Amino acid sequence: MCARDAEDWSGEDLDALLDMAMVTAKESQRCHHAGATLGAMAFLAASFEAALLGQVIVREGELRVAGRWDPAPSYLHLPELAALGHEMGWLSEPAHQAVVQALHKARILAVHPGAYVRWQRNEPGVDLFDPVGYEALLGVVSRATAGLAAALSQSLEPNGNQSSLQVSKGAQDLI
Repeated sequence: MCARDAEDWSGEDLDALLDMAMVTAKESQRCHHAGATLGAMAFLAASFEAALLGQVIVREGELRVAGRWDPAPSYLHLPELAALGHEMGWLSEPAHQAVVQALHKARILAVHPGAYVRWQRNEPGVDLFDPVGYEALLGVVSRATAGLAAALSQSLEPNGNQSSLQVSKGAQDLI
């Protein structure tokens, strides 16, 4: 692994992550209702990753104390973020591993044609376009996004200011 520069996250960055989590979840639902299951899963994976990355940023102090802080968290991939979230107790979903695998696989297959063909060869009879299970995955992602909003809310001081980051009015309205 190459050395990465430490990242400096702002309140605007957190707003962008929360916005992305919500926008991509809505786009995922539009795809699902239109019968575009692969697109729905890919957008759902993006939403989940945005929510988990936001949790990592908001909980930097907690991660530092635990010796788990990565100075460049935007380079962590969905499975790494989910494993960290589960380890730290932010994800209590019993099936989180299966959820992460399904979302990660769908996203890879949606954007990498070679991976899709290899997968088709190795997994004959598995229908990636079958919408069964989508609602359960959406529920997990929705709870992760709500967890990010709650973490942002808890990081606000009683006067509405945040000690190390400023959260925009738009994000506060979502909280």
